[in-house]
Amino acid sequence: MIKNRKKLTCLVLSFIMAIPGSIFAAGSGVDYFSDDFGSTLSNWEVESRNVSIAQDPTDSTNKALKIKLPRKGATSARAMYYDCASYSKTVKYSWKFMIDPSHSNDSSWETLGVFPANSGSSIPTVGVDYHDGKVIAYIYDSNTRKYIDSNPVSVSKGEWIDLDLEINWSEDGYLKASIDGQDATDGKMYGPTAVNEDGNYLELGVVRESSSYGSSLVYFDDVQIEADSSVEPPVVTEPPVVTEPPVVTEPPVEPPVVTEPPVEEESSTVFTSGKAYGDIKNWSVESGNGSVEVVADEQDSSNKAVRFELDNASYARMIYDNGESYGDTVVYKWKFMADPSHSNTSGWETIGVFPANSGSEAPPVGIDYHDGKIIVFLYNNETGRYTDSKAVSIPKGEWVDIQLEVNWSKDGYVRAWADGREVTDGKIYGPTAVDNNGNSIELGVVREDGAVGKSLVYFDELDINVIASSGDPGTPEEPTTPEEPITPPVDPGTPEEPTTPEEPTTPEEPVSPPTEPDQPQSTPDTFYDDFESGSFNQWDALEDYNGQVGEIVKDPKNSGNDVFKAYTWQGYDKNTRPRAELRVNIGEDLDREYWYSWKFMIDENYSHDSASEIIGQWHTQPDYAAGETWSNWVDGSFALALEIRPNGELDFASTPMGIIMKRTGIYPEKGKWHTMTWKIKHSTSSNGYVEAWMDGKPLFPEGKIYGKTSYNKAGSYLKVGSYRYNYTSWTNPGTYATGESCVYYDDVKVSTNMEDVDF
Repeated sequence: MIKNRKKLTCLVLSFIMAIPGSIFAAGSGVDYFSDDFGSTLSNWEVESRNVSIAQDPTDSTNKALKIKLPRKGATSARAMYYDCASYSKTVKYSWKFMIDPSHSNDSSWETLGVFPANSGSSIPTVGVDYHDGKVIAYIYDSNTRKYIDSNPVSVSKGEWIDLDLEINWSEDGYLKASIDGQDATDGKMYGPTAVNEDGNYLELGVVRESSSYGSSLVYFDDVQIEADSSVEPPVVTEPPVVTEPPVVTEPPVEPPVVTEPPVEEESSTVFTSGKAYGDIKNWSVESGNGSVEVVADEQDSSNKAVRFELDNASYARMIYDNGESYGDTVVYKWKFMADPSHSNTSGWETIGVFPANSGSEAPPVGIDYHDGKIIVFLYNNETGRYTDSKAVSIPKGEWVDIQLEVNWSKDGYVRAWADGREVTDGKIYGPTAVDNNGNSIELGVVREDGAVGKSLVYFDELDINVIASSGDPGTPEEPTTPEEPITPPVDPGTPEEPTTPEEPTTPEEPVSPPTEPDQPQSTPDTFYDDFESGSFNQWDALEDYNGQVGEIVKDPKNSGNDVFKAYTWQGYDKNTRPRAELRVNIGEDLDREYWYSWKFMIDENYSHDSASEIIGQWHTQPDYAAGETWSNWVDGSFALALEIRPNGELDFASTPMGIIMKRTGIYPEKGKWHTMTWKIKHSTSSNGYVEAWMDGKPLFPEGKIYGKTSYNKAGSYLKVGSYRYNYTSWTNPGTYATGESCVYYDDVKVSTNMEDVDF
C-alpha cells in the first residue's frame, strides 16, 4: 500500500535521525570485511536489547545474529557497520538470513537490510524488504520519492537464504540483487544509490511499522563485503564521446526546422492565465511509466485540461513550487474528474499532495481517491500517523470542485471541500510543514506498484491564493474576507461554523461545567457534544482509515436528532484493522475523579466475525516531558477499553491493569439506545480505579476495580467509535474477519461532577 510504504519510510528515517552524528565519517571505505558472528558484535554498532548472538536453530554448532521484536510495541532492532560504501565505488555484499517459522508480523513490509547515507540526513537509498514469504530489493530515489523495486522472490521460513548484492555507489549508480540464487533485478537496476559523496553504511536488522502486531524473528549470518575495483569502470568509457566533435558539421543543415516550434506552445497554458502556475511549461512533469498531456476537455472542446493516465503503471504527476512561506494560510482550488473508464484496483491512490521542498519527508498533506470516494489526509512525519477526513462520494465523468485551505506550520491545519460539501468537518490540526523551506503542489496520480487497471483523471482551473501571510500563523484561524470567498457557494452555513479548535486547554483555573447541558460547551474539565452542530469541531480528529466511515447522520429512531455513526468493514487493505473513531484529549488531571457518559446504539444489521471490537476507550500517549515520543513509545495501546464480543456481550479490558478480557454478562440490545456511564480516577499508581454502568446497571458486580489506570504522567485521551481486530481469532490469526459493524453515538459528556453526565 502507498500509505503503508510511506509510513515505513518515515519510520526508518526517524530512526536514522536519532543516531548521533559523531559516528558518521566519510572515508575511503573498507576493501574487505567478513563476520560469521562466532563470538562478539564488536565490529557493529548495536541498537536495541533485541539484538544478540544466538545458536543457529538449524545447526547447534553454529552461531548467528538474532533479531527479535516482540508481538507489540517494538519497531526496530538493528546492527550497523560503517564506512563500507564509498561514493563511486562498486561493492559486493553478501549475507545469509533466515525467517523463523514463528515469525508472525502483520506489518506491510519490514526492512531486513538498508544502506542509509553517512550524512544521516536522508532516507536509505538501497534496501531489502520482507513480507509474507517474499523478499524484494529496492532503490529509493529521494528526488522523485519513488521506489524502484526488484521482482519479489518467494522464500521459505526456517531455511537459510543467500542474498548477494552488487552496488555501484553513485547518483547514477546501479543495484544487482540475487535472492536465493534468483536474479531479482533482471541484471542491473539503475538509479541514485547515493545522495552525496559522503558514502553509505550497512544496517542489518528489522524495522517495521509502529502499528505492527505479531513477533518478528530473523537470523543473519556470514556477512561479507568486498570492494570490486574491476567492476563498472565502463562509466569512464563515456567521456570518449568527446571524439564526436565532427558532428559540429551537422548543425548548419538544421536551420529550416526553425519554422516549426512556434505553434504548439499555446496549448501549455491550461490553468489560471497570467499566473506562472497556469502554464504547464513552468511545472516539473514526471510521466514516469504513465502519461501526462494537455488535451481538449471532452465536455467542452473549447477548454483544455491536463490528463494523467496510468495503465498497469504506478505514477504520472507534475510538481510546482508557488513560493508559499512557512506560516502562510493558502487556499487551493482546482477541478478534478475521474474518467468513467477509471478501473484501478489499487487501494487509495493519491491525486494531489504537497511535498516538502526539502524532499526529506513524506508529503504531510494530500488527497486520495478510490472507487468513487475521496479523502483528505494529514500525515505526521514524527509519529508516522495519518489523520484522515471522512470519505466523500464523487461521480465519475463529471467535474468536481476541490478546495483546500491549508495553514503551513508545524501546528497548522487543513480544511477541505468537494463540490461545496465539507470533507474535513472543520479543520484537521497537525504538522502541515516539516521545516521552514515550504511545500510544493503535486497533481497527478500515484498508486501502488503492481496495481492493475486503468487510472485516468483530469485536472483544470487551478487557482492558488495566499489569504494570510507568514509572520503570524495563528492569525488566519478563520479567513473571513479573502479576495474571493473561500467558503463553498453551496451550503453557506457550513463554513461559518464557529470552529472551536482553539482547544480550550489554557485557562489557569478549571472552568465550572456548563449550567445548561442542552447547549454543547466544553471547558478544560468538561466536554459535551450532541452532534447537532453537524461538525466534529470539538474533537481533535476523526480516524476512519482504509475506507471506513465516521459521519454525522440522522438518528435512525428519531429523524429530528443528529448522531455520530461509526461504520467499519474489512476495508481495502485487509492487513489494516478497521477503525472509525473520534478522539479528544481534554487534559484530565491524574489522581482526580472524572465522570464520562455517552449513548450508543448497535445497528440492527450489525454482523461480523472479528475476534473483538472496541466501542469506547481511553488511549495511552507518550510523555514528551520525559523524553517519550510516538516513535519510541512502547505502551502505545489502550489504558481502558469497552469491548463487544462476537456473541454481543460487553467486555472490559485494561493493559496497565493486566486485564485482557473481563466479562460483564451484559448484552446490549440491537436497535435500541443505551447509556454508558463511567467513574474513573486516572493514576499511575494502584490508587486508580474505574467503575461503570450500562443503563444504570453495574458492569462490575464488585463495584470499583482498583489499579494502575495510566502508564505515565501524560495520562490518556478519550475515543468513541468502532475499532475492530482484522482476524477472526487472537490466538490463531490466519483468517481475515468479514462482515460489517455499525454503531451510533450521541451525547458524549465528560465532567468532574456526576450531575453533569447521564445515567
